[in-house]
Amino acid sequence: IDGKSRAPFIITPPLFRLEAGDDSSLRIIKTADNLPENKESLFYINVRAIPAKKKSDDVNANELTLVFKTRIKMFYRPAHLKGRVNDAWKSLEFKRSDHSLNIYNPTEYYVVFAGLAVDKTDLTSKIEYIAPGEHKQLPLPASGGKNVKWAAINDYGGSSGTETRPLQ
Repeated sequence: IDGKSRAPFIITPPLFRLEAGDDSSLRIIKTADNLPENKESLFYINVRAIPAKKKSDDVNANELTLVFKTRIKMFYRPAHLKGRVNDAWKSLEFKRSDHSLNIYNPTEYYVVFAGLAVDKTDLTSKIEYIAPGEHKQLPLPASGGKNVKWAAINDYGGSSGTETRPLQ
């Protein structure tokens, strides 16, 4: 954002041509040692697919070109973190105060939500993830709610299963 920040990774090749039906791999190389070693770090990889343009003799022909951008979350996970990443989502703490839901992640791992609801109020669109050690607060309707139900996305992009607990 400030034009001076550099990610601690490089991706190679930065640009390549891909023919129809082909595939390719990107190599991610860590270039800095300034990442925290006591928790996960989150980065985003943005990949753009720009289609080839056909040469046309008709300069007046209408043409629509679509460029696709894929944004991928990339987690840097130090080798010696405590606990198990697959259990982090079960460790989340939920409390209700007035008209809000307070969420705390006591683990060293990011938890990406696949779903979050208080009784029948779906809050999934209000939260994407919670960082290690982070507190988040979400608004709740006046009726409150008695139970919180959530699921997380695992390392393979699947759902972790669901957990339901009474709200304190």
